Amino acid sequence: MIQVENLKKSFKQNENDIDILKNLNLQVKKGEKVGILGQSGSGKSTFLSLMSGLDFPDSGDIRINGVSTTKLSEKEWTQFRAKNISIVFQQYHLVGHLTALENVMLPLEILGVKEKQAEEKALTLLGEVGLKDRAHHFPYQLSGGESQRVAMARALITTPNLLLADEPSGNLDQETGLKVMNLFFDITTKFNTTTLLVTHNEQLASRCDVVYRLSQGRFEKL
Repeated sequence: MIQVENLKKSFKQNENDIDILKNLNLQVKKGEKVGILGQSGSGKSTFLSLMSGLDFPDSGDIRINGVSTTKLSEKEWTQFRAKNISIVFQQYHLVGHLTALENVMLPLEILGVKEKQAEEKALTLLGEVGLKDRAHHFPYQLSGGESQRVAMARALITTPNLLLADEPSGNLDQETGLKVMNLFFDITTKFNTTTLLVTHNEQLASRCDVVYRLSQGRFEKL
């Protein structure tokens, strides 16, 4: 499903190159959940940006579902991302003037799915995350936990080949975060979604099939 080979990424700081990722290698099977641990500044978010095409590596290769994404143009990446990859952020990133239902429908509408079909699927997914009765509420009317569940439903509505999760419970209190992450694991298991989960929480990471620590620009399998 995923093959990462000799991935390198550095940033300029004044006149110096700061190496963030050094010859990074990773293989992930279809449906596998991979937890990625690391301290702040270790390169976890940089790695997710490269996996999602929001940034580009200096060298190396990323293959997702057989496609070498490092060879895609920005336009090709945009199309590939829409069809294959979804992201769950720590900050939710819901569209404020859209209802929960409309937020979840949005990725399908971008792909050209008819409104009625998109609405039916969105309502089904909102039911999966326990929010069917909140479908017509706006983000400001939802709690943090509810907002993150809407974001999860939105990420999964396209049945992505790959789900990238960047500290999805980071903005939630411990009890709410636990409930949301229980749901996260239940749904990704049900849909057999290949998942990369970036987190500071070792207990959360331990629920994944495989766990790596990102340190000094390389992965260490735990």
